[in-house]
Amino acid sequence: MKDHILFFLILLLLPSCNRFQTYDTESTLALAGENRAELEKVLVHFRDSGRVAYESACFLIENMKYHASKEKINLDPQYADYFGHTDSLYHALFDNMTTGKAKEFKGKEYDSLRKALGKEFSLLPEPDTSEPMPDAQSLSAEYLIDNIEKALAVWRENGYEYNKDFDFFKEFILPYRATNEYPDMSRTDIYHRFHAILGKGSSIYEQLEYYKTYVDKSRWINKYTKPKGHLGIYDLYVPKFKMDCHNMTNRSCNILRANGIPTVYEFTPLWQDRGNRHFWCVSPDTSGILQPFTAPDNNLREDWESDIRYAGKVYRRTYGAQKDTPYFIAGEDEYIPGLFDTPLLSDQTFRYHQTVTLRLPLNGKTYNNLAYLCMWAGSEPAIVGWEKSTAKETR
Repeated sequence: MKDHILFFLILLLLPSCNRFQTYDTESTLALAGENRAELEKVLVHFRDSGRVAYESACFLIENMKYHASKEKINLDPQYADYFGHTDSLYHALFDNMTTGKAKEFKGKEYDSLRKALGKEFSLLPEPDTSEPMPDAQSLSAEYLIDNIEKALAVWRENGYEYNKDFDFFKEFILPYRATNEYPDMSRTDIYHRFHAILGKGSSIYEQLEYYKTYVDKSRWINKYTKPKGHLGIYDLYVPKFKMDCHNMTNRSCNILRANGIPTVYEFTPLWQDRGNRHFWCVSPDTSGILQPFTAPDNNLREDWESDIRYAGKVYRRTYGAQKDTPYFIAGEDEYIPGLFDTPLLSDQTFRYHQTVTLRLPLNGKTYNNLAYLCMWAGSEPAIVGWEKSTAKETR
């Protein structure tokens, strides 16, 4: 009889032990090597903190195996001091101006000061880069816990609800990175550096207008700086690198998320009328409608008519793996074009254009699981989309 009672109690307890969604954290932990203990600390830290907190930690760690930085940027501490000084100069000059007046400000009398700053910058040690380790093998428990706790603060401030908002939260607020940028600052540090600017706005539109002004005038202050390589988040403060919208979008996503502004990274692999790509941010407006903007130079939908509406196919770069991507669909030995060789893509073209379903016949059989859609870029075709092939032949 006692055995039957014990078995009954175990059955009663099982739902409480499995009350959270299941995540495959073990596959990431197995890849973490010596860093496994750091990731386990994160799971232990949030295990008894409630459903949203624990699943947030599990979601980040489960998908961490797909993430790494392109390169690690090594900066001398003098850069932080230098840009701290230029930040102070910005506040001294522009804090009492409206964004409109700041935009019009020329300040020719400050030209000698800006040239002196350029000379000071030229004396800084050159940045260098090194090969980074994958996120699972390099990110500390402290960094991840800080990121999750600050994201949870946004969850609480917005009164989000699990069933309605958690999927949105996981992609628009929670991630510590957008794509392949080096995570050189914690979420707390990013918040403290930019909250004085973004905190002025009472809506996302106003916050973005302050952000635009801050970056624009920081670049104005640093007009005579000549960086010889990328500076991480400090790239925002110096004259733009050519064709740098990917980098600017990455950094803007991290800054805006850290300050409670839901943001994701989207891009087109090819314009309708040009032979190159473009990358931008997306955030919800006051009605909750997702709007594109090329940060930090534009506000919500501000460059739609002049630029973004000419996008071809459009994809979102996600943090979480998407099972309907070529990464998972392709056969074991099947070639995947480089742009699509990632599980972190979500097709968002339907939000930008009226779309139709095309059914195209394939001449002959194929051993591939996938067929690809191309657009012409100059004299050569460029792959812009994929679909499952129904003409597959079994070997």
